[in-house]
Amino acid sequence: MTASLIPTINWTDFQKVAKLGRLKELKSCEVNFQEEYLFTFVNPATPYIRTKAEYDAQLSNSVQGKTVEEILKGA
Repeated sequence: MTASLIPTINWTDFQKVAKLGRLKELKSCEVNFQEEYLFTFVNPATPYIRTKAEYDAQLSNSVQGKTVEEILKGA
């Protein structure tokens, strides 16, 4: 299932834009890797949207995910 309200792009194209240093120009979108949902990239147009994204991320972090340190420690 892909997003119905925002564009969907693949990981390779996302990396290309990132390597060009132009992520601030990219519209918010869903990013897939090998046709599987990876994450939603949010490029907030207002401070309100940024704060809303932060609250949503905090909620998600409360139920799953690891810190960078935890991941690298297990590498």
